[in-house]
Amino acid sequence: MKKFYTQSFWFWVTSKIIFVCLMLISILSILGESKGRLGGAELGINFLAFVEALLLIITVIQDFTSKLNVIKVVSGVLMMLFGIALFGVLLTVSSGGQSAIYMLGYPFSLWMILIGMFDLLRVKRADQKI
Repeated sequence: MKKFYTQSFWFWVTSKIIFVCLMLISILSILGESKGRLGGAELGINFLAFVEALLLIITVIQDFTSKLNVIKVVSGVLMMLFGIALFGVLLTVSSGGQSAIYMLGYPFSLWMILIGMFDLLRVKRADQKI
């Protein structure tokens, strides 16, 4: 598995950058539309998403340096948990009526889980010497 991630290193780093952008756009959109009417659960989820976005930014920077530390593990675990939670929510919410939009969520959640595994395995660039 680590060989697969090493060979596709740039895809996963680009994926993390895309997820940072998507998370920040989502957070800003939700906070902008809510105008202070968010409940505790919504604020907690947005806070966790913001923390994950910051951790992903740090791990992207670490992907370009030789440092590999605990932040990649924490980011990987959180990303995998977000992916599993999204998968679970899609299973429960979409059980009443299947929509094409819900079907797009399943590969998206799998993508999140695979990005989490990329960080957990602490994959380095193939040309990086340590």
